Amino acid sequence: MLAALCQEQLVRYDRLRRSKLLAYNENHPNQTIGLSVISIGKPEVGKAVSNHLNLLDANLWLYADPDSALYSAIDLNTGISNFITMDTAYTFRDRLMGKRQDGMSDLKDVMNKWKDAFYTPPREDQAFQQGGVLIFGGEQDQLHYSHYDPSTGAHVEAEVVFQKALDLASSLKSKD
Repeated sequence: MLAALCQEQLVRYDRLRRSKLLAYNENHPNQTIGLSVISIGKPEVGKAVSNHLNLLDANLWLYADPDSALYSAIDLNTGISNFITMDTAYTFRDRLMGKRQDGMSDLKDVMNKWKDAFYTPPREDQAFQQGGVLIFGGEQDQLHYSHYDPSTGAHVEAEVVFQKALDLASSLKSKD
């Protein structure tokens, strides 16, 4: 299930990248927005999952971190105590009740074909690794937004991330 949630996020980021980010960058060639997704795992597994999910140009934005070096450097939540908490239950409750934009449709699609792209992390301790989101911008690439997933599935909605990035780009553009 954990890997399916990660795959679901990739599908959502890919869809929003195609529908919002590429259009924004085309219309604002002097102020583009980039997307980088870093995942635990081996590069060859990342490529296989990207192909399985039909991600567009994933080699340009999806990176593997087999040793969790970046995860460790930015101190994302990890460990059995973060694996499943009440945040997981509340997130799924909100998704099922329509209180979140991410709903359940992408997860259902991923789960229907997940058996063909099942993978395990390179190291056992990575199974308890949570993700997060960091948005940087401006001349000094300052951190403008951060979210550390508190528990499995309790990630920030991809739509929220993209809107925050677009808002940041607009605010930086207006300062020029």
